[in-house]
Amino acid sequence: MPRVSKDPAIILIRNAAIDTGRLFIGRGQILVREGRIEEVTAQTAPLVRAAGRVLDARGFLVAPGFIDIHVHGGGGYDTTDGTSMAIIKMAETFLKYGVTGLLPTIYPGPWRHMLTRIRAVADAMGLPGGQSVLGVNLEGPFLSAKQHGALDPKFFRAPSVVDLEAMQEAAKGNLRLMTIAPELDGAMEVIKAARRYNIRMAVGHSDATYEETLNGINAGITHVTHTFNAMRRMHHRDPGVVGAALGTEELYCEVVADGAHLHPQTLAVLLLAKPLSRVVLITDAVRQSGTQVSRFYADGRKAHKVGQTAYLEDGTIAGSLLTLNQAVAKMVGLHRLTEADALRMASLHPARAIHVDDRKGSLVAGKDADLVILDEKFNVHLTMQGGKVVYRTKPF
Repeated sequence: MPRVSKDPAIILIRNAAIDTGRLFIGRGQILVREGRIEEVTAQTAPLVRAAGRVLDARGFLVAPGFIDIHVHGGGGYDTTDGTSMAIIKMAETFLKYGVTGLLPTIYPGPWRHMLTRIRAVADAMGLPGGQSVLGVNLEGPFLSAKQHGALDPKFFRAPSVVDLEAMQEAAKGNLRLMTIAPELDGAMEVIKAARRYNIRMAVGHSDATYEETLNGINAGITHVTHTFNAMRRMHHRDPGVVGAALGTEELYCEVVADGAHLHPQTLAVLLLAKPLSRVVLITDAVRQSGTQVSRFYADGRKAHKVGQTAYLEDGTIAGSLLTLNQAVAKMVGLHRLTEADALRMASLHPARAIHVDDRKGSLVAGKDADLVILDEKFNVHLTMQGGKVVYRTKPF
Protein backbone atom coordinates (compact mmCIF):
# COMPACT_ATOMS: atom_id res chain seq x y z
CA MET A 1 0.00 0.00 0.00
CA PRO A 2 1.22 3.54 -0.72
CA ARG A 3 2.35 5.58 2.25
CA VAL A 4 0.13 8.61 2.66
CA SER A 5 1.18 11.99 4.00
CA LYS A 6 -0.79 15.18 4.38
CA ASP A 7 2.26 17.30 5.10
CA PRO A 8 2.22 20.24 2.63
CA ALA A 9 5.99 20.68 3.05
CA ILE A 10 6.63 17.40 1.22
CA ILE A 11 7.87 17.40 -2.37
CA LEU A 12 8.27 14.13 -4.23
CA ILE A 13 10.36 13.82 -7.41
CA ARG A 14 9.54 10.64 -9.30
CA ASN A 15 10.73 8.59 -12.27
CA ALA A 16 14.13 10.31 -12.40
CA ALA A 17 17.60 9.15 -13.23
CA ILE A 18 19.42 10.26 -10.08
CA ASP A 19 23.07 10.91 -9.36
CA THR A 20 23.20 11.32 -5.60
CA GLY A 21 26.86 12.36 -5.67
CA ARG A 22 27.74 8.95 -4.28
CA LEU A 23 25.83 6.50 -6.48
CA PHE A 24 23.70 6.43 -9.61
CA ILE A 25 20.06 5.25 -9.62
CA GLY A 26 18.63 4.51 -13.06
CA ARG A 27 15.06 5.26 -12.04
CA GLY A 28 14.27 6.55 -8.61
CA GLN A 29 12.49 9.01 -6.40
CA ILE A 30 13.52 11.70 -3.95
CA LEU A 31 11.48 12.74 -0.97
CA VAL A 32 12.00 16.28 0.33
CA ARG A 33 10.56 17.40 3.63
CA GLU A 34 10.91 20.85 5.18
CA GLY A 35 13.94 21.79 3.15
CA ARG A 36 15.97 18.60 3.55
CA ILE A 37 16.42 15.35 1.73
CA GLU A 38 14.47 12.74 3.66
CA GLU A 39 14.86 9.73 1.39
CA VAL A 40 16.31 8.68 -1.96
CA THR A 41 15.10 5.30 -3.22
CA ALA A 42 14.65 3.22 -6.32
CA GLN A 43 11.28 3.67 -8.02
CA THR A 44 10.23 0.22 -6.80
CA ALA A 45 9.96 1.54 -3.23
CA PRO A 46 6.48 2.40 -1.92
CA LEU A 47 5.18 5.69 -3.28
CA VAL A 48 4.54 8.65 -0.98
CA ARG A 49 1.31 10.41 -1.86
CA ALA A 50 2.21 13.93 -0.90
CA ALA A 51 -0.33 16.62 -0.23
CA GLY A 52 2.32 19.02 -1.49
CA ARG A 53 3.95 18.82 -4.91
CA VAL A 54 4.76 15.77 -7.03
CA LEU A 55 7.26 16.29 -9.88
CA ASP A 56 7.51 13.70 -12.64
CA ALA A 57 11.11 13.83 -13.90
CA ARG A 58 10.84 11.04 -16.45
CA GLY A 59 13.52 11.52 -19.10
CA PHE A 60 15.54 13.90 -16.92
CA LEU A 61 18.53 13.64 -14.62
CA VAL A 62 18.47 14.83 -11.00
CA ALA A 63 21.81 15.83 -9.47
CA PRO A 64 23.04 17.80 -6.47
CA GLY A 65 22.93 21.58 -6.87
CA PHE A 66 26.13 23.01 -8.28
CA ILE A 67 28.59 24.95 -6.10
CA ASP A 68 30.80 27.61 -7.71
CA ILE A 69 33.59 28.51 -5.30
CA HIS A 70 35.33 31.04 -7.60
CA VAL A 71 32.98 33.53 -9.26
CA HIS A 72 33.32 37.32 -9.49
CA GLY A 73 30.03 38.30 -11.06
CA GLY A 74 27.07 37.54 -13.25
CA GLY A 75 23.83 38.97 -14.61
CA GLY A 76 25.39 42.42 -14.92
CA TYR A 77 26.51 42.51 -11.27
CA ASP A 78 29.91 42.05 -9.70
CA THR A 79 31.63 41.97 -6.32
CA THR A 80 33.26 45.31 -7.16
CA ASP A 81 29.81 46.94 -6.92
CA GLY A 82 30.28 46.70 -3.17
CA THR A 83 26.61 46.21 -2.28
CA SER A 84 24.74 43.27 -0.79
CA MET A 85 22.01 43.71 -3.41
CA ALA A 86 24.55 43.19 -6.21
CA ILE A 87 25.66 39.95 -4.55
CA ILE A 88 22.05 38.75 -4.27
CA LYS A 89 21.30 39.63 -7.90
CA MET A 90 24.45 37.81 -8.97
CA ALA A 91 23.43 34.72 -6.97
CA GLU A 92 19.91 34.82 -8.38
CA THR A 93 21.32 34.89 -11.92
CA PHE A 94 23.08 31.59 -11.43
CA LEU A 95 20.06 29.74 -10.01
CA LYS A 96 18.85 29.22 -13.58
CA TYR A 97 22.14 27.45 -14.30
CA GLY A 98 21.75 25.11 -11.33
CA VAL A 99 24.10 26.91 -8.91
CA THR A 100 22.66 26.62 -5.40
CA GLY A 101 25.87 27.62 -3.59
CA LEU A 102 28.69 30.02 -4.41
CA LEU A 103 31.58 32.01 -3.01
CA PRO A 104 31.51 35.56 -4.40
CA THR A 105 35.16 36.29 -5.14
CA ILE A 106 36.83 39.60 -4.31
CA TYR A 107 39.49 41.16 -6.56
CA PRO A 108 42.40 43.09 -5.02
CA GLY A 109 41.53 46.76 -4.90
CA PRO A 110 41.96 49.86 -2.79
CA TRP A 111 42.07 48.62 0.80
CA ARG A 112 38.97 50.50 1.96
CA HIS A 113 37.03 49.29 -1.09
CA MET A 114 38.11 45.70 -0.50
CA LEU A 115 36.74 45.79 3.04
CA THR A 116 33.48 47.29 1.76
CA ARG A 117 33.14 44.52 -0.83
CA ILE A 118 33.85 41.84 1.76
CA ARG A 119 31.18 43.30 4.07
CA ALA A 120 28.70 43.33 1.19
CA VAL A 121 29.12 39.58 0.68
CA ALA A 122 28.81 38.88 4.40
CA ASP A 123 25.69 41.06 4.65
CA ALA A 124 24.09 39.27 1.68
CA MET A 125 24.33 35.96 3.53
CA GLY A 126 21.71 37.13 6.02
CA LEU A 127 19.25 38.65 3.54
CA PRO A 128 16.37 37.13 1.54
CA GLY A 129 17.84 35.82 -1.71
CA GLY A 130 21.25 35.31 -0.15
CA GLN A 131 20.84 31.60 0.57
CA SER A 132 23.30 30.69 -2.18
CA VAL A 133 26.14 32.66 -0.59
CA LEU A 134 28.33 30.27 1.40
CA GLY A 135 31.03 32.77 2.34
CA VAL A 136 33.73 34.99 0.87
CA ASN A 137 36.54 34.02 -1.50
CA LEU A 138 39.52 36.42 -1.53
CA GLU A 139 41.65 36.31 -4.67
CA GLY A 140 44.44 38.20 -2.95
CA PRO A 141 45.63 40.73 -2.02
CA PHE A 142 48.80 38.84 -0.95
CA LEU A 143 49.87 37.95 -4.50
CA SER A 144 52.95 38.12 -6.74
CA ALA A 145 53.27 41.00 -9.20
CA LYS A 146 55.24 38.61 -11.45
CA GLN A 147 52.09 36.52 -11.94
CA HIS A 148 49.38 39.15 -11.74
CA GLY A 149 47.45 37.92 -14.80
CA ALA A 150 44.43 40.20 -15.30
CA LEU A 151 44.58 41.54 -11.73
CA ASP A 152 45.97 45.01 -11.09
CA PRO A 153 49.24 44.56 -9.14
CA LYS A 154 49.16 48.08 -7.73
CA PHE A 155 46.57 46.77 -5.26
CA PHE A 156 48.65 43.81 -4.08
CA ARG A 157 49.82 43.95 -0.46
CA ALA A 158 52.59 42.34 1.57
CA PRO A 159 51.23 39.39 3.58
CA SER A 160 50.07 40.52 7.01
CA VAL A 161 48.23 38.70 9.77
CA VAL A 162 46.82 42.05 10.89
CA ASP A 163 45.32 42.58 7.42
CA LEU A 164 43.98 39.01 7.38
CA GLU A 165 42.22 39.63 10.70
CA ALA A 166 40.76 42.91 9.40
CA MET A 167 39.33 41.10 6.39
CA GLN A 168 37.96 38.29 8.55
CA GLU A 169 36.30 40.91 10.76
CA ALA A 170 34.78 42.60 7.70
CA ALA A 171 33.49 39.19 6.61
CA LYS A 172 31.92 38.62 10.03
CA GLY A 173 33.94 35.43 10.29
CA ASN A 174 32.82 34.16 6.86
CA LEU A 175 36.10 34.00 4.91
CA ARG A 176 36.01 30.54 3.32
CA LEU A 177 38.83 30.60 0.77
CA MET A 178 41.82 32.84 0.08
CA THR A 179 44.53 32.84 -2.60
CA ILE A 180 48.11 33.63 -1.59
CA ALA A 181 51.59 33.57 -3.14
CA PRO A 182 53.54 31.48 -0.60
CA GLU A 183 56.96 32.80 -1.65
CA LEU A 184 56.25 36.29 -0.28
CA ASP A 185 57.75 37.39 3.02
CA GLY A 186 55.16 36.89 5.75
CA ALA A 187 53.07 34.39 3.76
CA MET A 188 53.78 31.45 6.09
CA GLU A 189 52.50 33.38 9.09
CA VAL A 190 49.31 34.31 7.22
CA ILE A 191 48.72 30.70 6.09
CA LYS A 192 49.12 29.40 9.64
CA ALA A 193 46.85 32.11 11.04
CA ALA A 194 44.22 31.30 8.42
CA ARG A 195 44.12 27.71 9.65
CA ARG A 196 43.13 28.98 13.09
CA TYR A 197 40.18 30.78 11.50
CA ASN A 198 39.27 27.71 9.39
CA ILE A 199 39.96 29.61 6.16
CA ARG A 200 40.97 27.34 3.28
CA MET A 201 44.16 28.64 1.66
CA ALA A 202 45.01 28.37 -2.04
CA VAL A 203 48.20 28.91 -4.00
CA GLY A 204 47.74 31.18 -7.00
CA HIS A 205 49.05 34.27 -8.76
CA SER A 206 52.36 32.95 -7.54
CA ASP A 207 55.91 32.70 -8.89
CA ALA A 208 56.93 30.26 -6.16
CA THR A 209 59.46 27.54 -6.78
CA TYR A 210 58.49 23.94 -6.16
CA GLU A 211 60.16 24.05 -2.75
CA GLU A 212 58.45 27.32 -1.79
CA THR A 213 55.11 25.87 -2.82
CA LEU A 214 55.71 22.76 -0.72
CA ASN A 215 56.51 25.01 2.24
CA GLY A 216 53.13 26.64 1.75
CA ILE A 217 51.42 23.25 1.55
CA ASN A 218 53.14 22.13 4.75
CA ALA A 219 51.94 25.34 6.42
CA GLY A 220 48.32 24.71 5.41
CA ILE A 221 47.62 25.33 1.71
CA THR A 222 44.99 22.86 0.48
CA HIS A 223 43.90 24.35 -2.84
CA VAL A 224 45.12 25.63 -6.23
CA THR A 225 43.51 28.68 -7.84
CA HIS A 226 42.62 28.27 -11.57
CA THR A 227 45.34 25.66 -12.08
CA PHE A 228 48.05 26.46 -14.67
CA ASN A 229 46.88 30.07 -15.02
CA ALA A 230 48.86 32.93 -13.40
CA MET A 231 51.46 30.70 -11.76
CA ARG A 232 55.06 29.61 -12.29
CA ARG A 233 55.08 27.06 -15.07
CA MET A 234 56.53 23.57 -14.88
CA HIS A 235 60.08 23.07 -16.23
CA HIS A 236 61.91 19.77 -16.11
CA ARG A 237 64.50 21.26 -13.77
CA ASP A 238 62.10 23.63 -12.01
CA PRO A 239 58.70 22.01 -11.31
CA GLY A 240 57.34 25.27 -9.87
CA VAL A 241 53.78 25.73 -8.61
CA VAL A 242 52.36 23.55 -11.38
CA GLY A 243 54.66 20.65 -10.49
CA ALA A 244 53.59 20.88 -6.85
CA ALA A 245 49.91 21.11 -7.82
CA LEU A 246 50.04 18.01 -10.00
CA GLY A 247 52.34 16.07 -7.72
CA THR A 248 50.59 16.66 -4.40
CA GLU A 249 47.65 14.28 -4.33
CA GLU A 250 45.58 15.95 -1.62
CA LEU A 251 45.48 19.45 -3.18
CA TYR A 252 42.17 20.49 -4.75
CA CYS A 253 42.77 21.91 -8.24
CA GLU A 254 40.39 24.44 -9.77
CA VAL A 255 39.62 24.06 -13.48
CA VAL A 256 38.06 26.64 -15.83
CA ALA A 257 36.69 24.45 -18.63
CA ASP A 258 35.89 27.17 -21.17
CA GLY A 259 38.30 25.85 -23.81
CA ALA A 260 40.59 28.89 -23.53
CA HIS A 261 42.01 28.87 -19.99
CA LEU A 262 43.33 25.35 -20.60
CA HIS A 263 44.22 23.50 -23.79
CA PRO A 264 42.34 20.17 -23.88
CA GLN A 265 45.62 18.24 -23.68
CA THR A 266 46.72 20.28 -20.67
CA LEU A 267 43.44 19.39 -19.00
CA ALA A 268 43.99 15.74 -19.94
CA VAL A 269 47.39 15.83 -18.21
CA LEU A 270 45.79 17.22 -15.06
CA LEU A 271 43.13 14.50 -15.10
CA LEU A 272 45.83 11.85 -15.44
CA ALA A 273 47.93 13.30 -12.63
CA LYS A 274 45.25 14.11 -10.07
CA PRO A 275 42.67 11.92 -8.34
CA LEU A 276 39.36 12.96 -9.92
CA SER A 277 38.05 13.63 -6.40
CA ARG A 278 40.48 16.57 -6.18
CA VAL A 279 39.35 18.30 -9.40
CA VAL A 280 36.92 21.21 -8.89
CA LEU A 281 35.09 22.96 -11.72
CA ILE A 282 34.81 26.75 -11.36
CA THR A 283 33.69 29.49 -13.72
CA ASP A 284 35.85 32.46 -12.64
CA ALA A 285 32.85 34.28 -14.13
CA VAL A 286 32.75 38.04 -14.53
CA ARG A 287 29.98 40.64 -14.54
CA GLN A 288 28.39 39.82 -17.90
CA SER A 289 28.13 36.06 -17.41
CA GLY A 290 24.53 35.06 -18.04
CA THR A 291 23.91 38.06 -20.32
CA GLN A 292 24.21 38.71 -24.05
CA VAL A 293 26.60 41.66 -23.64
CA SER A 294 29.89 41.20 -25.51
CA ARG A 295 31.80 44.33 -24.43
CA PHE A 296 32.02 45.34 -20.80
CA TYR A 297 34.32 46.16 -17.91
CA ALA A 298 36.10 43.51 -15.84
CA ASP A 299 37.56 44.78 -12.56
CA GLY A 300 37.23 48.33 -13.92
CA ARG A 301 39.02 47.67 -17.22
CA LYS A 302 37.66 47.30 -20.74
CA ALA A 303 37.05 43.69 -21.71
CA HIS A 304 35.30 41.74 -24.43
CA LYS A 305 33.85 38.30 -24.94
CA VAL A 306 35.22 35.65 -27.29
CA GLY A 307 33.29 32.41 -27.02
CA GLN A 308 32.88 31.85 -23.28
CA THR A 309 36.03 33.71 -22.28
CA ALA A 310 36.64 37.33 -21.22
CA TYR A 311 39.72 39.17 -22.52
CA LEU A 312 41.24 42.53 -21.69
CA GLU A 313 42.15 44.81 -24.58
CA ASP A 314 45.76 43.57 -24.51
CA GLY A 315 44.60 39.96 -24.96
CA THR A 316 45.02 38.88 -21.32
CA ILE A 317 42.38 36.39 -20.19
CA ALA A 318 40.20 38.06 -17.56
CA GLY A 319 37.89 35.30 -16.36
CA SER A 320 35.04 33.65 -18.19
CA LEU A 321 31.39 33.93 -19.11
CA LEU A 322 30.96 30.22 -18.52
CA THR A 323 28.19 28.70 -16.43
CA LEU A 324 28.73 25.57 -14.36
CA ASN A 325 26.22 23.46 -16.28
CA GLN A 326 28.15 24.34 -19.47
CA ALA A 327 31.40 23.38 -17.74
CA VAL A 328 29.95 20.01 -16.80
CA ALA A 329 28.82 19.42 -20.39
CA LYS A 330 32.30 20.23 -21.70
CA MET A 331 33.94 17.77 -19.30
CA VAL A 332 31.75 14.75 -20.09
CA GLY A 333 33.64 12.36 -22.33
CA LEU A 334 36.92 14.27 -21.97
CA HIS A 335 39.55 11.67 -21.23
CA ARG A 336 36.65 9.22 -20.71
CA LEU A 337 35.05 11.19 -17.90
CA THR A 338 31.53 10.00 -17.11
CA GLU A 339 28.50 12.17 -16.37
CA ALA A 340 28.89 11.29 -12.70
CA ASP A 341 32.57 12.35 -12.72
CA ALA A 342 31.76 15.75 -14.22
CA LEU A 343 28.71 16.38 -12.04
CA ARG A 344 30.68 15.69 -8.87
CA MET A 345 33.41 18.12 -9.94
CA ALA A 346 30.70 20.80 -9.80
CA SER A 347 28.99 19.70 -6.57
CA LEU A 348 30.51 17.18 -4.15
CA HIS A 349 34.16 18.11 -4.75
CA PRO A 350 33.76 21.87 -4.22
CA ALA A 351 31.61 21.16 -1.16
CA ARG A 352 34.43 19.10 0.28
CA ALA A 353 37.06 21.65 -0.71
CA ILE A 354 35.43 24.37 1.40
CA HIS A 355 34.14 22.02 4.13
CA VAL A 356 30.39 22.35 3.59
CA ASP A 357 29.91 18.72 2.53
CA ASP A 358 28.17 17.94 5.82
CA ARG A 359 25.11 19.71 4.37
CA LYS A 360 25.81 20.34 0.67
CA GLY A 361 27.10 18.58 -2.42
CA SER A 362 25.18 15.29 -2.45
CA LEU A 363 21.61 13.99 -2.29
CA VAL A 364 21.78 12.10 0.98
CA ALA A 365 19.21 11.90 3.77
CA GLY A 366 19.59 14.80 6.17
CA LYS A 367 21.36 17.18 3.78
CA ASP A 368 19.90 20.39 2.37
CA ALA A 369 17.49 19.79 -0.48
CA ASP A 370 19.62 21.61 -3.06
CA LEU A 371 19.23 19.92 -6.42
CA VAL A 372 19.05 20.47 -10.15
CA ILE A 373 17.05 18.71 -12.88
CA LEU A 374 18.87 18.50 -16.22
CA ASP A 375 18.20 17.21 -19.72
CA GLU A 376 20.65 15.12 -21.73
CA LYS A 377 22.53 18.25 -22.85
CA PHE A 378 22.82 19.52 -19.25
CA ASN A 379 20.35 22.33 -19.79
CA VAL A 380 18.75 23.22 -16.45
CA HIS A 381 14.98 22.75 -16.19
CA LEU A 382 14.52 23.05 -12.45
CA THR A 383 16.60 24.27 -9.54
CA MET A 384 15.60 23.54 -5.96
CA GLN A 385 17.26 25.27 -3.04
CA GLY A 386 16.50 24.38 0.54
CA GLY A 387 13.44 22.45 -0.61
CA LYS A 388 12.00 25.38 -2.59
CA VAL A 389 11.72 25.48 -6.37
CA VAL A 390 13.59 28.67 -7.28
CA TYR A 391 13.78 28.18 -11.05
CA ARG A 392 11.87 26.03 -13.50
CA THR A 393 11.02 25.71 -17.19
CA LYS A 394 7.78 24.58 -18.83
CA PRO A 395 8.22 20.82 -18.27
CA PHE A 396 7.90 21.53 -14.55
